[in-house]
Amino acid sequence: MVGLSGTSYNAYAVGILLILLTGVGTNGCLLFFLFRNKQSRQRVLTPYLVGISAANSTMIETCLPITFTNAMSHRWLFNDVVCRVEGFIAGTAAISMMLTLACIVYKVHKGMTHILVRNRALYKRSRRPWGLIAGVWLASAVTMLPPLTGVTSMTYEAGQTNCAPNWRPEDTRDIIYAVSLTTIVFIVPMSACIFYLVRIRVTLSRLHVHQSRPRSRFALAYKGITKMVGVSVAMYVVTWMPYCVCVFVSLCGGASLLRSPSVTFIPHLIAKSSFLWMPIIYFLLYNRFKNFSSTSSRASTRKPREASYQLNKQRKSIQAQFTEVCLESAMVGPTRNPYTASPLDLSRGALKYNI
Repeated sequence: MVGLSGTSYNAYAVGILLILLTGVGTNGCLLFFLFRNKQSRQRVLTPYLVGISAANSTMIETCLPITFTNAMSHRWLFNDVVCRVEGFIAGTAAISMMLTLACIVYKVHKGMTHILVRNRALYKRSRRPWGLIAGVWLASAVTMLPPLTGVTSMTYEAGQTNCAPNWRPEDTRDIIYAVSLTTIVFIVPMSACIFYLVRIRVTLSRLHVHQSRPRSRFALAYKGITKMVGVSVAMYVVTWMPYCVCVFVSLCGGASLLRSPSVTFIPHLIAKSSFLWMPIIYFLLYNRFKNFSSTSSRASTRKPREASYQLNKQRKSIQAQFTEVCLESAMVGPTRNPYTASPLDLSRGALKYNI
């Protein structure tokens, strides 16, 4: 493949450096927020968000420095072993990120359905979420073993600045692997995410038929989570779609169309930017983080004891008001259709599954 011009290499290096610096900061802030106290660590979606942050950090802190170094040198500086290992790590991180996002969407849908349909499911703790995250990473690593071990080929891309599975294959094994990899790690997870997001939206719309104050609180809590997850899915689809389109064009015999350097490195840079968007989306759309930030800024101007007293007082007041509303609505009588779980169950469910 023809190399990039010096200006293009430098521009690409600047883009990689910005992703590297921004990604380290945002993922660090996300991990701090998720582990800042016991309550945050025990939330249902925390392990999955940690899994995505771990995938982002692995890619940003391991592979991007190599890409940046090669971009500044205008060529690949390392041997074939480093190429295979770098491509393996990058592929494993990308696959685990997408699969974990699919797990989050399914978990939100499952949690909402269980709260609305089966009250007993409300009191069951999540079963081994960290084991599921480990399984996702193991499956991702196994998926990337063929190019690592030499069963299929690993090649340079983006002006010889990084390595990836051969998307312009001539061998039958490479063609089968490229088609299977793209289908399994992108098309299937993103399709599942869209399917469950639509089902969540339909379920929330049906709640309006049995509108009540606790039910409205429950719907609002899930709408906030669904909005955050939906924007994340849309972001991953948008950032990875150009890269996947280039892959399929190449697989369908259009490899000659991808020999232009600009056609290869722009989709690659857009795809790598996906590793820093999840923390940003979380900070912008998650109300609990915004409330935490505003509360922390106000509390910093007060004495520590006074700030702690005011926060506890505010928390107890909110809990008392919400419990009063739930008990008041519960006096109407129990209902048992799938979209009318008891108000007390809805309140507990909203608190449990509100990340």
